[in-house]
Amino acid sequence: MTFDRSEFKATVEESSRRKQVEFLPMAKIIASAAPVMQGVTGDQNWDRYLSYLQGFIDRTQNQVTIAQSKMNDPGVWEHKDLLKLKADILVGEAMVQALTLAITLPKAIMEGSAEANKLIDDFEKRHEST
Repeated sequence: MTFDRSEFKATVEESSRRKQVEFLPMAKIIASAAPVMQGVTGDQNWDRYLSYLQGFIDRTQNQVTIAQSKMNDPGVWEHKDLLKLKADILVGEAMVQALTLAITLPKAIMEGSAEANKLIDDFEKRHEST
């Protein structure tokens, strides 16, 4: 079975959206954990955890940038290579969004559940078609 670019792009985007939507129940559980978060945030172990997440974001963003530069390389023209690069970009961008949410959500919880709910609502609006 063969796919054209638009079918492949639609398949990869759908997979990316589905993975991000699967993250939402976890985000909602976290949003209800404000009292616990107040005891955790500010702790050196928590700060280390956040630095690990930021490291994952930086590394993933770097991989996305590399994949984008390879996409623009005129020497890369094989269909399977282009499809893999496009998938790498889409998955990487989805990971960056999810990890960024994981970093920003605890602070939003501490600042108030309204801010956390706004963060979750914004995330859900971006992926409501899934």
